[in-house]
Amino acid sequence: MAHYNIIGGDKKEYGPISFDQVQGWIREGRANAQTMIQTDSKSKCVPLGQCPEFVSLLGGTPVANPNTSPPTAGYGTAMAHNPSAKSKMTQYNIIGGNGEEYGPISFDQVQGWIREGRANAQTMIHTDTSPKWVPLGRCSEFTSLLGGSSVSNPNINLPMAGLGMARAHHPNAKSKIAAGVLGLLIGSLGIHRFYLGYTGIGIAQVMVTILTCGLGGLWGFIEGIMILTGSSITTDADGIPLKD
Repeated sequence: MAHYNIIGGDKKEYGPISFDQVQGWIREGRANAQTMIQTDSKSKCVPLGQCPEFVSLLGGTPVANPNTSPPTAGYGTAMAHNPSAKSKMTQYNIIGGNGEEYGPISFDQVQGWIREGRANAQTMIHTDTSPKWVPLGRCSEFTSLLGGSSVSNPNINLPMAGLGMARAHHPNAKSKIAAGVLGLLIGSLGIHRFYLGYTGIGIAQVMVTILTCGLGGLWGFIEGIMILTGSSITTDADGIPLKD
């Protein structure tokens, strides 16, 4: 009887497991065509979709259970490592609507939050391989749920965590209202630009105000209005979206 080993979402190997167990995981959504699998008769891992004995559950034509006869030989092109699968085994941290950081969480959990409306393209996120915070919309692995091309999750399902609404508020996000008010009141001195980290532009606004005998102050005043209306300057100098 054939037995299998599967690479889970936590990058660990599970097995040996039986043919029936693999079928059960496919039905439960805990494994799909991209999940990496190995049999006790093969030394290399291949995507589950290349194993003919499971194509009936993966949208192909039905095949017989190989445990009633000698194990099927040859699962197609062997792939010891799947770079796409590796990227989706990554763990993520997300900034919630209350400004707090949640994680680490799995690929499955991030996808679930997007479907539930608890995260969107502006939600700030980082991976365990990169400390830099970026908007979720810049993560290619989630583009299918954010209006882009399709993406598949090769991971075994991990438990969903019932956390609060995930929104795009970085813990160091600057206030849109504060920046706008500074622009309206003392925009002639570029204070709103200094507050947001745009030092060069702030200095330029001070110089323009001086050289125009104060008339250049309209520049900062207009920017204050645009910041408050959300029509301009929606991020600080580090690219972090402003919070309301």
